[in-house]
Amino acid sequence: MYSKIMSGLVLSLVLLVGSPSGAVARYMEDISERRIIGFSPNGDYFAFEEFGKNPGSGNAYANIYVINTIRNKWVKGSPFRVKPSEGLRTRRRVRKRVERMALPLLRRLNIQRNKVRVLATNPITELGKNKRRVRVNPRVTISEVNRPMIFSVDQFTIGTPRHCRTVTRKAIKGLIIRVRREGERQKELHRDKKIPKSRGCPISYTISDVIQLKKSSRRGAVYALIYSIIRQGRYGLERRFIGGGYHDRGDSRDPNYYRDSDEYSDYDTPYYYNQGNPEETSMTSTNGGNDREDEYSTNDYRDDSQDGYKPKDYYKRKQRRR
Repeated sequence: MYSKIMSGLVLSLVLLVGSPSGAVARYMEDISERRIIGFSPNGDYFAFEEFGKNPGSGNAYANIYVINTIRNKWVKGSPFRVKPSEGLRTRRRVRKRVERMALPLLRRLNIQRNKVRVLATNPITELGKNKRRVRVNPRVTISEVNRPMIFSVDQFTIGTPRHCRTVTRKAIKGLIIRVRREGERQKELHRDKKIPKSRGCPISYTISDVIQLKKSSRRGAVYALIYSIIRQGRYGLERRFIGGGYHDRGDSRDPNYYRDSDEYSDYDTPYYYNQGNPEETSMTSTNGGNDREDEYSTNDYRDDSQDGYKPKDYYKRKQRRR
């Protein structure tokens, strides 16, 4: 009797581990990465990239978001997406492809990478910190300014959208974004009325990055905010990003509140590296066709119905497979 029970347990474990639909496969974490691209000269537009891999299929993906920081909306034509369903295995290849797609818009808006100052960042690995509230100096200084800026997010339970009803039973959360200068009333920049399908099934939000245009524009200081979304996906929890902007006219009682420092920039990371020369960067740099398989696997943007983009050679490749 004992041996039968033990053999049954061993068989169950083998099936659980070996089956792609087992608990191990279902609960792989799916953590995307982000790279800041930059601002337009006046700060009205901001762009960043989200990229990673599908832990199920092993195919890579990349998305580029271009945001109107005044209206807090995507610029027409954005986001640009290369999805796991297109069958590319390496993140380097999908990132090059999505950048070629976004390049005309990035050039037309004159989005530049040397205009960025990162004021705060919250990596997913950092523990013991309130990641829903960020307090920052709005200018480069060692001392704390008179009244720093405070950015915060809050969440509330919202009606479960149709696309989430078969995905999770957890409460779906809506997002509230607020900003204030310390000592003043806070402003509400955004409050969800419903969850867009492109956001998936969110259950939590945090602030990922607070970014500033290095020089004040005619509207004052310009901020871009990137938010992390933790959402329920097919295989388990996923981390994704959304972005927004804020223009602050400053504090008239402190003329140096937004004093610029052209010499200082703590974000000078190139978008792509040329493998032959690590110091040389290019919008369309290549590595001789030898794409490396990155060890860090990340995410799958599953909302394939959101847009109808297909690469030019998609249908040719489909016919060749037949």
